[in-house]
Amino acid sequence: MLCRSSVCCPAAGDPTLAWLELKQVLEIYSLSPSLPQRVFKQSAYTNWYRRRFPHSIWPLMPSEECMFGRWSLLLLGHELLLAGTTDEAGISTLAELAFDDVLEVILLPSLVAGSLSWDTIGLAEWGIFRLLARIGAAIASAHAGTKVGALAASLGTHWESGNSTLTQAASALWSSDDEHRDYAANVASSTQSLQASVAAWALRARGDDVQRNDILTALLMLGANAGLFDALDRWFLSDNVVLQMPRALAKLGEWPAADLPLDPRWSGEACGRAPHMLAFMGSRAGVPSRVRAAVAAGAARHGLGWRCSVALRLLRTRESFMSSFVRARGELHCPRYVTATLWRLGQAVAAGPSSGTVAFVDVGASLGDCMLVAATLLPEGTLRGITFEADSLAVDAQKASMAINGLTSGKANASNVIVKHAALLNETGQFFTPELLNGKTEQLPSTTLDSELAYKHEHIDLLNVYVGGAFRMAVLKGTRLLLEAQRVSCILIQLTAEVRRVQLARYMASVGYRACDRSLGAWVPHVGGWCQLCLSR
Repeated sequence: MLCRSSVCCPAAGDPTLAWLELKQVLEIYSLSPSLPQRVFKQSAYTNWYRRRFPHSIWPLMPSEECMFGRWSLLLLGHELLLAGTTDEAGISTLAELAFDDVLEVILLPSLVAGSLSWDTIGLAEWGIFRLLARIGAAIASAHAGTKVGALAASLGTHWESGNSTLTQAASALWSSDDEHRDYAANVASSTQSLQASVAAWALRARGDDVQRNDILTALLMLGANAGLFDALDRWFLSDNVVLQMPRALAKLGEWPAADLPLDPRWSGEACGRAPHMLAFMGSRAGVPSRVRAAVAAGAARHGLGWRCSVALRLLRTRESFMSSFVRARGELHCPRYVTATLWRLGQAVAAGPSSGTVAFVDVGASLGDCMLVAATLLPEGTLRGITFEADSLAVDAQKASMAINGLTSGKANASNVIVKHAALLNETGQFFTPELLNGKTEQLPSTTLDSELAYKHEHIDLLNVYVGGAFRMAVLKGTRLLLEAQRVSCILIQLTAEVRRVQLARYMASVGYRACDRSLGAWVPHVGGWCQLCLSR
C-alpha cells in the first residue's frame, strides 16, 4: 500500500530499522500476554527513543513521524497502565497522554476531521485492531463488573443498542466469504458500512449527552467482547506473499545465507527485478493469477535454470505463528541445517549429469517452507518432493502454494511436489488428534512412511523429520523398511530435549545408519553413506 511516510513510517532515517522491528514484534507476538513488556523493555525502538529523546513524554514522538507506530505504542502503554505495571516499564508519565483523543481518531474516524478510514488503518498492517481487542479485554479485566455497571447506567438504552450493533457487525465479518471474488473491494465496502453504523450509534449517544470517554470505553469493551476487533484484524491479514531469493533466507545464519546474495544466479540482472514481500489478500478469481504473475517475474524462464522468487499461501489467523512470521520477516521458516543440505545437494546436482533429480521427503512440513526452499536451491526440473502434514489447514495452504509456484504440473522436465495429508506414526490405524494452526483440533487416522512410500521404487535423497519431539521416534520406527533397505541417503532430525538420544542412536544403528556428528541430527547409511552432503548444523 502507498501512503505518506508520516503514516506508514519513514523509508529512510535513523529510526527506520527500529520502527520496522517494532512492527515485526507486533505481528509475531500479537497474542502474547507479555507483548507490552516485550515492546517497552526489549525493542530496538524503545532503546533508540530513550537515547534520542531522554526528556520527552514517553512514548510519543515530538513529531508526526510514523503515526501507526506511535498509535501502537500508546495502546500498548495504556494496556500496561490498566495492569498497573507502567513503573516497571518506565513509562509512568503515560497517564498524562491524551489517550482519548487518539482513541477517538481510531474508533470514530468518520467523526474526526482528517482521520483515516478503517480500511486504511487495516491495510497499513500494524495490527491496530488486534491492539484494540487487547485494550478492551484489559479494561474488562481491570474493572470487572463495576465498570460494566457504571457504563451501562451512563449510556442507558445506548448500551444495549451498542452491544447489538457491534455484535451484528462482528457476526457478519466472521461469517463472510474468505474467498470473495474481489476480496479487497469487499473488505473496503464492508468496513466502510460498518464504520458508518458505529459512527451513527456514537452520534445518537452524544445527542443524549453521553460523555465522550464513556462512548469510547463502551466501544472498546463491547467491541472486544463481541469479537469485532479480532474479526477486523483477521480481515486485513494478507494470505499470499511473494518472497525474493535469497532475501527469503536472510536470517538463517552465516552459511549458506551469506554466500547466496553473491551467487551469480541471484546477483545478476535476471533476478534483480523480482519482488520481495509483495502481499495479496484473497484466494479466488484474479488473486492467484496476480500472484502467479508476480512469481513469474522471478520464475525459471527465458533459459534460467532457477527461481528468483516464490509465493507462499498463508493462513488468515493470528494463531498461525508461521504465517505471522512470514508476514513480519519476509523469510521462509526452514531450519538452517536443512537449507544448507539442500544447497549442497543443488550444487552437486548442477555439477552432475543433466538428468539428475533430488527426491526430498519433508515430514511435518507445516506451510511447506522447506519444500519451497528446495524449489529455489535445486536446479529447475530436478526436485521430486513429497510433504506430509497432519494439519488440514496447513495442507490446504501447501497445495495452494505449490500450485501457484507451478510445482504440481506433473511434467517430467519440471520440478514437482506432492502434498499428503497424513499423520505419520509407527503403525497404521491409530487415531491421532493434531492441534490445527487456528487452535482447533481434528481427528486423523495414522499411517507410516513405510506404508506411504515402500511400494515406490525411487531412492530418497533427503528425509527431513520435523515433528513434535514425542513423535520423532514413532515416525522413524514407521520407516524401518525403507531404512533397512538403505533407500534414504540422508536423514535430518530436529533434536530437542524430548528426544532420547541413546534410544535414537540404538535404533538408527539397528537399521544400518550412522550419525554424521555428535549432535545426532544427521544420519547416513553405515555402508557407503556420505556425510559431506548431510548437515545437521
